[in-house]
Amino acid sequence: MCYPGIIWNHFDFAQDRLTGIRMNLMYQSAIGRFSTDAFFLTERKIRPFNDMSIAAILDYKVPFINLGVGTELYRVIPVKGKYTTPHDPTNQYVSGSDTAYYTFSGTKLMAHLTIDPLFFLRDKRAGKILGEGGKVYGEMDMLGIKNYPENGTTGGNNYYGYDTLKDKTIWMCGINIPVPFLFDVCAFELEYYGMKYPNSYINVFEDGLPLPGNPWLDTLNTPDLPANAYTVGNNVKWSLYVKKNVYRNFYIVGQMARDHQRWVVPVAQWDKQSDWEELSLRPNHYVWNLKAEIKF
Repeated sequence: MCYPGIIWNHFDFAQDRLTGIRMNLMYQSAIGRFSTDAFFLTERKIRPFNDMSIAAILDYKVPFINLGVGTELYRVIPVKGKYTTPHDPTNQYVSGSDTAYYTFSGTKLMAHLTIDPLFFLRDKRAGKILGEGGKVYGEMDMLGIKNYPENGTTGGNNYYGYDTLKDKTIWMCGINIPVPFLFDVCAFELEYYGMKYPNSYINVFEDGLPLPGNPWLDTLNTPDLPANAYTVGNNVKWSLYVKKNVYRNFYIVGQMARDHQRWVVPVAQWDKQSDWEELSLRPNHYVWNLKAEIKF
């Protein structure tokens, strides 16, 4: 999401479920492969529902490098403007002498880069032994390019606002560590996201407002929670992910991480519901996952 800049992830599912239309154009030349994807999407997961977005990704690939850039005009066509930009008193902010409202709409920017220094081994026997080992990669995501001031001084709860680009930008890097014969994939990743408020979408889900979660949401369970708990030590995430093809169609997958996973609990009204906040709230929090799978 853009406003608030909420992110989340799932174990062993580095994808997103989209509803809409995708168009692809691919061109292979002597200097590499160019690929362009255009998307026309409708929102089916997070309220306000059915808002439409337009996105495009340009990708360039040669054996040793993969470079991509993309943008999304998020909720650029609202179905009902009063839901996408709610005129609620708690959603107001003051800009100069005018009163305005936060909105769910925004512009996202993305860039990613993968470098494979061992590309010359990939089509040889050594490449099969290495698996994905040796690849270095990174990604940058900017969740909204427009800045908004705070409204905490005027009775709202957006105490930091959506004020600077650096606080709306996610920086990620990783490496696939070569561990021949032990794992097919052994990826270690780091992430920095300077967001100053909790990675919680409670105000979005319950009230339909583009407002961040309150910084004291879990103080009932953690009474000694410091006032700056979400701005000190909570901006760095990490993950260690491994995968092994044990025999033919049988795989073992594991992960230890301090990332953006949430509890998913069953509820009668919606079948299931995610927790508002991520699991790893403090610097010493982490989760681990392990599964076996058979593919056909």
